[in-house]
Amino acid sequence: MVNRKRAIVWMIILILVTNLGTYALATGQIPLVRDYIRPQLPGDMAQFDKLYQIMQLIKDKYVDKVDDNTLIEGAIAGMVESLKDPPSYYLNADAMNELMIDTSGTYAGVGIQVWSKSDYIEVIAPIEGTPAEKAGIITKDKIIKVDGKDIVGVPIDSVVNLIRGEPGTKVTLTILRDGVKEPFDVPIVRAQIELKSVYSKMLPDKLGYIRITNFAENTTKPFTDALTALKGEGMVGLVLDLRNDPGGSLKTCEEIAAQLVPAGPILHVVDRDGRRQTYDVPGPGLKMPIVVLVNGGSASASEILAGAIQDSGIGALVGEKTYGKGSVQTIYPLSGNTGVKITTYKYLTRNSRTVDKVGLTPDYVLAIPQPKEGEIPMKLDDPKNPQLIKAIEVLKALLKK
Repeated sequence: MVNRKRAIVWMIILILVTNLGTYALATGQIPLVRDYIRPQLPGDMAQFDKLYQIMQLIKDKYVDKVDDNTLIEGAIAGMVESLKDPPSYYLNADAMNELMIDTSGTYAGVGIQVWSKSDYIEVIAPIEGTPAEKAGIITKDKIIKVDGKDIVGVPIDSVVNLIRGEPGTKVTLTILRDGVKEPFDVPIVRAQIELKSVYSKMLPDKLGYIRITNFAENTTKPFTDALTALKGEGMVGLVLDLRNDPGGSLKTCEEIAAQLVPAGPILHVVDRDGRRQTYDVPGPGLKMPIVVLVNGGSASASEILAGAIQDSGIGALVGEKTYGKGSVQTIYPLSGNTGVKITTYKYLTRNSRTVDKVGLTPDYVLAIPQPKEGEIPMKLDDPKNPQLIKAIEVLKALLKK
């Protein structure tokens, strides 16, 4: 009888937690339900009682009326935020929709990849050819205001909604940049952002060049087409540019790695209990030297691919230390077109190196000074770009071995 009663209580708790907005709050019966559950709650589950009390206090006493759904969404978002893990966050309906756009379509905005770091919204990388890149936004810029509104401490989905808007409209981002004493404003005109993720060309001496801007769900085919075309033109070595590539789909990364890396692991993922799963590719890979360009905007899937190439000995890394995002997130859809994105694994490189909060150190370190306020960064594929010049030099040396 006791076990059955406890099971019923747990069922009630589950129903309350998953349907609070549409049932308990809507009927105004929280105190009655709470009073029934209080004596039954095992251990820490008594904290649910506190949650109900706070919600009811806000509804009864707060100076302004608050929508029930707002309270519930805030409680859920706060729960995930308490993990203190920036890549893990709650996705409301708008944020869930934006995430789907980011991985597969187009949108109107300025063209930056951002994440929440401490209380700041930090730029992982500007997207190639977008208004943000043309305006001089760079990796690790911190956005502290949007159109004069202070957004420090504001949830990332809310900030993204402020930045995005109709093409042709202007938004002003206030930027805090390392090495620049005072924050400064960057006015940007929004545009329709085409999420093209692969750029390629043949460099002199039959050296191929492929730049991947992000590992979206639809990136594998254009990459494969570009690689095939360069091979058809007689390519003898490849410069793979992953600078300012914030990552994306692990599946896409695996599909691209299978075309470049020799047989064996490309990464290992480790769960909370230390269980390891290895992702292997069948080989034979590209079978020619590869030089990978990386910088502080190369994160996640970019680091997986760069690490696999470095560890396999088929090429070298040139540029700056990578971002250091060595974790894998899983998106779990919830009701109401919402979801939660949480870190489910840490990953290790092919040779079991840790990347998280460490990054990858290039074989040839060459930093480019950050642009000052108002300066436009040199394009990544500019023939005069020092990192690209160095990559070509290293690739030619590898071809002579």
